[in-house]
Amino acid sequence: MNIRKATISDIAAIDRMLMRSYSLLLAPDYAPDLLSDALPVLACAEKGLIEDERYFVAEIDGAIVGSGGWSHRQLVTGKDLPGIAHLRRFGTDPDMVRRGIGRALIDRIALDAKKADRSEIHCTATLTAIPFYKAQGFGVLYRNSVELKPGLHFPTAEMSRARQ
Repeated sequence: MNIRKATISDIAAIDRMLMRSYSLLLAPDYAPDLLSDALPVLACAEKGLIEDERYFVAEIDGAIVGSGGWSHRQLVTGKDLPGIAHLRRFGTDPDMVRRGIGRALIDRIALDAKKADRSEIHCTATLTAIPFYKAQGFGVLYRNSVELKPGLHFPTAEMSRARQ
């Protein structure tokens, strides 16, 4: 497995992987109509993070099997809290879960964030991802609902992990 910074030319492959990942892995925890409305908003790479070199991909044999990045700003409030990195658009190909890809991406993101003096990592986790993040040392701060677009509220959990 190779983890590298994503490039603009990776966007289409990232989007396909995230759509496949989210549509299959989130299905047990979200109603079909909610998921159908949310996927076009959720399952896409954040171009700004790629341009800022804070978005990474995991590759196996040249195929993108995971991705994720971090931002200075919190997803819901948009606030930049000193010392905190916020995970963004994190996902693993559904055929590749439980193979260390997610952990490797989080480790790379944590290293990158540490260079920017971010001592803590937060994320807005899907309900499906809570057990994964707990296994990576995150704790639930509170349950929330993110408004993805007007009238579309998506249940989530805010989670945090101190630097390890």
